[in-house]
Amino acid sequence: MPGIALFLKLAEQQNINLITELNLPDDLGINDLDLCVILGNCLENAIEACSKINTNEPRFIHIKTTVTKGHLLIKIDNSFNGHVQRQNDGFFSSKSGTDHGIGLASAKSLTAKYHGHFSISFDQQVFKVSISLKLPKIIVAPCLSGSENGRPVEKQLNFFQ
Repeated sequence: MPGIALFLKLAEQQNINLITELNLPDDLGINDLDLCVILGNCLENAIEACSKINTNEPRFIHIKTTVTKGHLLIKIDNSFNGHVQRQNDGFFSSKSGTDHGIGLASAKSLTAKYHGHFSISFDQQVFKVSISLKLPKIIVAPCLSGSENGRPVEKQLNFFQ
C-alpha cells in the first residue's frame, strides 16, 4: 500500500508520534481498497491537523482496530490545535484545491456501504474518529499467531508496510 507508506513517512518527517494497534484477522470480507480509503483519508487528515500544532507541543496519532461482535472497529485519535472548521453537519478542510475536503465524507460513505457507524468527537486537544463496519461474515475468534505464557496471542497485521 504505497499511499499509506507515504503518509507514514510524512508523519515521521513532521515529528508525529504514530502509534498503531492493528488487530485484524486475515480475511475480514471487506474490500482492501475500501479499507485503504478509510484509513488513508483519516490518516491524511490527522497528519494535516498535527502539522498545525507548534513543534514544541506533543504531536500524535493513535490508530486502533479490533474485531468484535461481527464488526470491525476503527478508532483514530490525533492531537490538534483545537480549531475546527464546520460546514453544515460536517467539517470543512482548510486545504486548498478542488479535491480537498472530501476525505471524511468518503470514509463516512464507505462506512454506510458496510452498514456501519461513523462518529467524530473532539475536545481542546484531541480529535477522535470512530468507525464501526459490519462484517459480511461472522468472525468467531481472532486469528491467532501463537501463544505467550500459555495464552493465545492475536495476530497483529500492519497495513502500513
